[in-house]
Amino acid sequence: MGVAAGAALALVVLYLSLYAPLIHQLRVQGGACRLAEFEVNQARNVIQAFKAREIEKSLLSDAQVSETLEQITRHGNEIGVTFLVVTSHTPEEKENYRILPIDMELESAYESLGQFLGDLDDLKGSLITVKDFVVTSKKDDPLKLDTRLSLDLYLTEASHAG
Repeated sequence: MGVAAGAALALVVLYLSLYAPLIHQLRVQGGACRLAEFEVNQARNVIQAFKAREIEKSLLSDAQVSETLEQITRHGNEIGVTFLVVTSHTPEEKENYRILPIDMELESAYESLGQFLGDLDDLKGSLITVKDFVVTSKKDDPLKLDTRLSLDLYLTEASHAG
């Protein structure tokens, strides 16, 4: 019995000195993790609500499309981009919005094209994405570029347009 009691005492000492503090730390850290998870979920909900409001504000109505295209071409011309062709297509219907594909053929210098593409992101009041582009150097002037560009303008639903 002396050996069994000694072993039991050793296990109790081991439990109290090692295992019990680890269990306590685990409970404390678990509570901190649950609190952090709660805060992350709250922040995620706030971000999603903000994004939804921003996207809603950024969707164009049909009446704003011409003005937006005019703003794009005017700014492009100011920085040295020449618009050869601008073609809009039939909007694609999505669940809560529409996408208006726009094809453009441009002529510009390297710097002007880079600035133009960067400035599309800063265009106020509209959501525009560059879907595709092909850039080639002009044969007669290698410092100039010919660019075919496909943009998507995001529009309100047809029932909310206007």
